[in-house]
Amino acid sequence: MSTSVVSVSFVDGIAVVAVNNPPVNTIDAKVSEGLAQAVSELEARKDIKAAVLLCEGKSIAAWEREKAMAARPDAAFR
Repeated sequence: MSTSVVSVSFVDGIAVVAVNNPPVNTIDAKVSEGLAQAVSELEARKDIKAAVLLCEGKSIAAWEREKAMAARPDAAFR
């Protein structure tokens, strides 16, 4: 699974979920939707033992909670 800002890869039963939303990997509505899709994909697989969440680039995720949640009040990530 891959969106423009979230990708998922698998290695030996481990899922690697990567956020790439420059410049500071803001968790906005776009990223929240991508993460929700990634979680759905992981829940559907029985071969995943663990998942790692990482951010591409030099910055960790910065939450834009109010804006993202206003845009998606039903989002899985609150």
